[in-house]
Amino acid sequence: GYGLLSGTSMATPHVSGLAALVWMYRPGLSMRQVRDVLLGSVRRLPALEGKTVTGGLINAKDALESTWAFAPPSPPKHAARGIEFEDVDQGIGSYAGTITIAAAADESDIEYYRVF
Repeated sequence: GYGLLSGTSMATPHVSGLAALVWMYRPGLSMRQVRDVLLGSVRRLPALEGKTVTGGLINAKDALESTWAFAPPSPPKHAARGIEFEDVDQGIGSYAGTITIAAAADESDIEYYRVF
């Protein structure tokens, strides 16, 4: 069944989930920058003043938008040599398969490859 609970333990999974989302969106941010994003993007509520550190609720939309205040990651000078996708699911509107990335000969400036 359902129950009502309160306290910092109840907020922890929400805050850590948003921190993970912010890091996924901007993997180059430091831990301190992610903390600053989370603390600075809350929706303030009078009812929470003095009850929470920020006096508000976390706000995922504002958190993600505020990450652009930090320097964006610079694009690599060396691009991947190629990318292939082998679709193993022939159903209409369905995709499943293997993505193969032929890495750049020099990956010194590439932090990660991202496929959307």
